[in-house]
Amino acid sequence: MSAAAVATLQDAAVQYARTTSWVPQGATLTLHPGTTTLLLGPSGCGKSTLARLLPGLVPHCLPSAYRGSVRVGGQEVADAEVSHLAGTVAIVMQDPDAQVVTTRVLDEVCYALENLCVPAAEIEPRALRALADVGLSGLEATSPWELSGGQRQRLVLACALAQAPALLILDEPTANLDPAATTAFYRLLPRIQAHGAAVLVVEHDLDDVIEHVTHVIALGPNGDTLAYGPTRQVLAQHGRAVARTGVRLPSATRLGHRLEDAGLTAPVGPAGEDGVDGATVPLTLADGARLLASAHLPQPPPRPAVSASSATPPGQPTPSDTTGQTGPPTPTPPALEVRDLDVPRGRRRRRRTVLSGINLTLEPGRILAVTGANGSGKTTLMRALAGLEPWTRGSVTVAGRERRPGVSAEEVTLVTQNPEHQLLERTVADELAHGLRLAGADEQEVQRSVSERLERFGLTDHAEISPFLLSGGQQRRLSVASVLGRRRDLICLDEPTFGQDHHSCDALMALLRSIADEGTAVVLTTHDMGLVAEHADSVLVLSDGKVLAQGDPEEILGEADLLERAGLTPPPLARMRALALATGASLPPLTRWEDLP
Repeated sequence: MSAAAVATLQDAAVQYARTTSWVPQGATLTLHPGTTTLLLGPSGCGKSTLARLLPGLVPHCLPSAYRGSVRVGGQEVADAEVSHLAGTVAIVMQDPDAQVVTTRVLDEVCYALENLCVPAAEIEPRALRALADVGLSGLEATSPWELSGGQRQRLVLACALAQAPALLILDEPTANLDPAATTAFYRLLPRIQAHGAAVLVVEHDLDDVIEHVTHVIALGPNGDTLAYGPTRQVLAQHGRAVARTGVRLPSATRLGHRLEDAGLTAPVGPAGEDGVDGATVPLTLADGARLLASAHLPQPPPRPAVSASSATPPGQPTPSDTTGQTGPPTPTPPALEVRDLDVPRGRRRRRRTVLSGINLTLEPGRILAVTGANGSGKTTLMRALAGLEPWTRGSVTVAGRERRPGVSAEEVTLVTQNPEHQLLERTVADELAHGLRLAGADEQEVQRSVSERLERFGLTDHAEISPFLLSGGQQRRLSVASVLGRRRDLICLDEPTFGQDHHSCDALMALLRSIADEGTAVVLTTHDMGLVAEHADSVLVLSDGKVLAQGDPEEILGEADLLERAGLTPPPLARMRALALATGASLPPLTRWEDLP
């Protein structure tokens, strides 16, 4: 590459105040105009720290120091003013609410340009163009706080795009976006590259971004650099090592490893590009479809039929539970019943119904996934169940007790979409102790519970630091851990796995399953169709504030037309299967990874 680098890091390492470790440890990379570099690594390895370092937030705004060299636009970051770096670097962080400051959508984008002293005549046209790029045209006069969380994320993206920076940093930019919006956003990357910007992306879900990525840098759990180079080369030579750290590889790459381990050989993607040992690694869903089409997967045995007369209704005791009883079993009330629920938002003239006619029943010990496009009403439903949103019609009953509209209750808890909104204490350990102390628990019991949750959620080494210095993924784990000190009848979690690496996501879902097995009902919102397929007992699909479908995940996720109407996509494995079937391949049903040999 002949063009001068936009930014360079040489052996860069960061140490936050009140900590003893340096994370990442010795990161080295070069960001050239027109390239997109993907920063991979498990939660807590220093990805967000690197994202804060390049625009100067570290060390100028956050109590911290760095060693090594970090140069942006030819100037050492330690010697540059943050205001000067802002003309070169734009950053989109994980939490959009931390970046929104005005009361109108159009004003928000214009404000970013005004700060850069863009000529007045250019400001509004650039702002309108950026809003159109992210699908927010028509909402210019709307308050950002009337948008859904995903829509606010797109607003922050528009602010960054309008600035036309030399370096664009995207730190989990699609964490709150639905699948359709995620795909649409990453289709903007070639346009950004064509304008000469260097892009650094921190992302856990790689299927939509990977085809646009030119380089990959992979960090290990301690922030050490595992690999750096062209995309296919890194994933071909180091993919398995990277996966062992907890990183979720592109679905096609993961599929290639599964088929190889099963002894099913097949051509591996298009030949020649960035060849490694005469072959290339599959990256895109199209690559994965070619693998499936040539793998000759065995058909699964037929599933045993269960007659209606022999099935045990959900929530009722099994025959073994009733042994010795002389009378009919006492029915267990559902953990959650919602009937004909209408929830409005806004005031006076802007008041509108966000949820309309919602009906659902959830038995104790079950996990319900609520999914739908941005703005479909998922977060509003979570807030209503937790007593944070009043309803104007219908009822909500938890464990047999009808709830009053807009009134919270101890038997229900909510983990919000943005974890830092729930952080109250000066240290991680005190955050975990907060709820138990409020409830008057014995201090010995408090300390036992805190130690157990620190260990279970991988936060032991961070017990005495500020929760606000954790990575986004670590903050998410802390917010979940903080509400699990006491048993609840119902736990609601709004996007609990965003910002989590593969291992952390699986560990969190295993923990939620263990909580469900103890009788607690779990309701979570998600855009991750793979998570729905692998972990949910049932799924509810919302569209424009109404229930579009609900039932068994395997059945609903198999209805591609229904998912498309909801602004969703099937799980990655099902998408690759559909592409393979379109070429004439014969394949068994594939929704979950356990469906593979």
